[in-house]
Amino acid sequence: MIRLHTMSGLVVTLLACVYGAAGRSIDTERRSLNFTGGALETCTAENCKLPSCFCSGTSPPGGLSPSEIPQIVMLTFDDSVNSQVMGFQKEILSGKYRNPNGCGMTATFFVSHQYTDYYDVQLLHSQGNDIADHSITHRTPTTWWATATEEEWHNEVGGQKTILELFGNVPRSDIRGFRAPFLQTGGDREFNVLKELEFEYESSMPTCKFRDP
Repeated sequence: MIRLHTMSGLVVTLLACVYGAAGRSIDTERRSLNFTGGALETCTAENCKLPSCFCSGTSPPGGLSPSEIPQIVMLTFDDSVNSQVMGFQKEILSGKYRNPNGCGMTATFFVSHQYTDYYDVQLLHSQGNDIADHSITHRTPTTWWATATEEEWHNEVGGQKTILELFGNVPRSDIRGFRAPFLQTGGDREFNVLKELEFEYESSMPTCKFRDP
């Protein structure tokens, strides 16, 4: 996670640019746009202040030293949930790996509709994992998401939220997060829809600037 912005309660997370290593095309120019269509400023201590914003780097906030804070790892999975991938996920989340306080690991699953087994979704949710939205179709081409209308975003995002609620038995109030297919955001059109659908966070924005750490 690189930087946090808040917009009427919606939190947007920026991700490290490892997604491109998978061979998928990423529209990095699109991801340099802010909510109003202009280029993002370079993150500095002057334009990015806690509690709503914090720049990535090697120095923890609050003047703390690295030895005084725990390392936090966010584990997420994208796309369909089914028996082909559940074996690997169950192994990681089986309790073999634990936090320093003894609690087991959980993860966030950004779920798209095609090939998803909603029994597995319900099982993951019952085990304390975060179930999030990843659109219905995950359609191609990637550029479709960059130019989709608000109605199209609403159909994809709102439709999948309803599907997760009805087929996965996940309470609608528990479906708080969204990640765009291919990490291709849609500017204000996307964020207007997420706000309307009462999402609390969006996790689609990569950056290639910060590779160390």
